[in-house]
Amino acid sequence: MRKLAWFSAAFSLAVFLAVYLLPEEILVPAGAVCALAALTGLLLRGKARLRMLLVCFGLAAGLCWTGAYSGIVRAPALQLADTETQVEAVVADWPQENHYSTSVLAEIWTEKGGTVKTLLYLSGEGADDLRPGDRLTITVSFRMADTMAGEETDYYYAKGILLIGSCEEWTVERSERVPVKYWPAIVSRALKKSVARAFPDSAVPLVTALITGDSAAGCGIQCPPSVGPGPCDCRLRPSCLLPGGTDYHAAGPPETAVGGGGHLPALLFRCRGG
Repeated sequence: MRKLAWFSAAFSLAVFLAVYLLPEEILVPAGAVCALAALTGLLLRGKARLRMLLVCFGLAAGLCWTGAYSGIVRAPALQLADTETQVEAVVADWPQENHYSTSVLAEIWTEKGGTVKTLLYLSGEGADDLRPGDRLTITVSFRMADTMAGEETDYYYAKGILLIGSCEEWTVERSERVPVKYWPAIVSRALKKSVARAFPDSAVPLVTALITGDSAAGCGIQCPPSVGPGPCDCRLRPSCLLPGGTDYHAAGPPETAVGGGGHLPALLFRCRGG
């Protein structure tokens, strides 16, 4: 445990420095320097050698991980933010209606071949017919997914959604086979339909929330005061990792949604001005 504590403390310090103090350009080189500095630990003996190695490699891992995340995940999202451009996308989950439009989770293809997870708000007919695996060609107005109702939030970042896009016109190419990576969304929907058939209407929201983790079902479960108001996110969720089980739609459109929460990627985006 002490060995893990030394490494973890160094890793945490490196992430703190990378997020709040160090420029992004030097994160990976600084991590490499820390890794090389670990070689000096070979000159020491006993516990001092081990501690030196753990601290240096912890710093190296934290700096390199943060630098790689910023370059691979964050940078493409920032390039698309505050632009209106035509892109290709793949629908990653089932669409859901709200008061203003239809929202659907999609993966936007970037020029470098990567993808950025984006919550699209589509207007017009046909949005309700989309399904996971469909390919879209759309002209989208993008913004970073860092605000709701004009207030900063980590709600979307905590769910891996980096961008929010608005689109009125698009073309769709129906996929003959749903890619394997989108099967969980299919399974999640099948589970919800099975629950609806097997349980009375009064119990469906609760059972659906317990099985899929979809707090949009309106089960009425609330978190304790120490966690915060709103649907409980700490309940038993066997399928909480299913895309169809997330509740990013539950927040509604950006103009009216309220939510919160976050994790390390959310911290990186917030502190770096994402």
